[in-house]
Amino acid sequence: MPQHRNNRIGRSVRRESNGAPFRQDAPDRSKRAPFAGEQNELLKKYEQLTRKYEVLVKKYEVNTGEQTSVYRLGWWALRTSDSALALFGDRGVLLSNPRWRTLDPASRAQGWDLLTADEPQREFPSLDHLAEETAGKLLAKEGSSTSVARYRRKGGEQVIEVRSERIAGIKLVAVLVLDVSRQVQADLDLHEAHEALHQRHRTEAIGEIASGVAHDLNNALNVMRLRLDLLRRELGDRPQSKHLPALAQIVEDAAARVARVHELSHRSADGRIEPLDLRKVIPEALALSRTELEQRELVSGKPFRLISRLPELPPVRANAAELKHVFVNLVLNSRDAMPLGGTIFVQGWRDGDFAVISVSDEGTGIPEEHLERVFEPFFSTKGETGTGLGLSMARAAMARLGGSIVARNRQPLGVEFVLRFPLDVERKAPALAPAPSEPPPGPGRSLRVLLVDDDPDCLEVTQAVLEAEGLSVKTASSGKEALRILHDQPYDLLLCDIGMPEMSGWQVAQEARLKWPAVPIYMVTGWGNEFTKEDSHPCAVEGVLGKPLDVRELRGAIARIASRPAVGSA
Repeated sequence: MPQHRNNRIGRSVRRESNGAPFRQDAPDRSKRAPFAGEQNELLKKYEQLTRKYEVLVKKYEVNTGEQTSVYRLGWWALRTSDSALALFGDRGVLLSNPRWRTLDPASRAQGWDLLTADEPQREFPSLDHLAEETAGKLLAKEGSSTSVARYRRKGGEQVIEVRSERIAGIKLVAVLVLDVSRQVQADLDLHEAHEALHQRHRTEAIGEIASGVAHDLNNALNVMRLRLDLLRRELGDRPQSKHLPALAQIVEDAAARVARVHELSHRSADGRIEPLDLRKVIPEALALSRTELEQRELVSGKPFRLISRLPELPPVRANAAELKHVFVNLVLNSRDAMPLGGTIFVQGWRDGDFAVISVSDEGTGIPEEHLERVFEPFFSTKGETGTGLGLSMARAAMARLGGSIVARNRQPLGVEFVLRFPLDVERKAPALAPAPSEPPPGPGRSLRVLLVDDDPDCLEVTQAVLEAEGLSVKTASSGKEALRILHDQPYDLLLCDIGMPEMSGWQVAQEARLKWPAVPIYMVTGWGNEFTKEDSHPCAVEGVLGKPLDVRELRGAIARIASRPAVGSA
């Protein structure tokens, strides 16, 4: 048996040594080489684990430091915050800061009234009571939840906002109380200011409408009065003429009533026309507009930019408040025309005796057939969101200032509003033609008269009356047409309506002065007495005749012009 075992061991040794002689002191390479490789692998893994452990230790240290800092910072904030902070659990207040007690001391236990509109009116005796009830409701819910409500101190003006939030995973509710009294008062003041502004806009809109109606009525009364004068000429002393004085008196009474309505509708607290620097007035209007643009950007998320490039320009004569209103309205119109956002440009330059300001956008533009209609009262391209009064008011304001406003589409997109302001040039005070007690004598010579009016009925009947006076009359239905006629030859008298689209009567008068400095000019207006004041005239004219025209006043003006030498060629 031992011999058999020895033979088996011998065979094994021979296999191990592949036939080499057996040596007891020789290393067993077949066994030790694999062990060394495994040891190296273990060392590598150990080193990797060591490095990971070091990283984890560092992260743990950082996190522990951060948590400790956050805890210390939170505790410090809890003690020093101006806001009242408290932590509520099942047993009520667990922790609170000093502000919590100073906000609702026992000496002022007046109670709090809930201000939430969608809940019934409720009263709480103290801050603890209302916070505990809110916390109880949140703790009864699963998961995390929040609550925000406002309360007013009973019998006082103090208002607080209570924000409560359940902390997920534990039955605790964090309560933050902010004193929002100033914010509430500021919101109330802002609301009142907006209401006052809206009321003013409504009042101005009503005034503009009444002023426009008065203008149109004066045009109609002008036609009636002049037709009656022509009828009186035709009938002479016939029996049928006995009714004419009564009809003339009716027209006079109607004109007086229209004048009173116009005076009541006038904007009037401060309608002073004075020299203004556009580089000062326009930026003030743009500053007001930027607030509206920023609010729209916050609500819609669409970007709006407002870029202004205004060179130094001579002063213009205008009313500052009215001018600001015009530019604010134009900027907001541009904002509404850009549903995707965009840039609004305000630029200026000088064109002869005029300052030109353009307001343009990158919006949807205006259909070509509506470019002139947008200035009509109550016409709007905004649907139900627009009143249709802003641009009509802007045109009326520019006409009163002696300027104009036109709209045109830009390429490739957007619209541009171009405003022309007459510069404040040296002027002589215009004189109103006196109302003579007796009809003046007819003109000593036949005068060549250029009559300008955009109302076809007024143009036709005024021409008939002037021709009945023995005058040679040429008519124009627009300012541009009048300037084309004046380019060819001079006239002894220019009778020009003030309120015309595209180019006002004041602009026609200024352009006419450049070509024919000595031509006598009388302005005709249906805007009541707005232009009878000296400071309301943007250029030197002989006088202003109000509609309905007084034929005797008109004859007096013609007689004074006829006594002068004829206007020579340039």
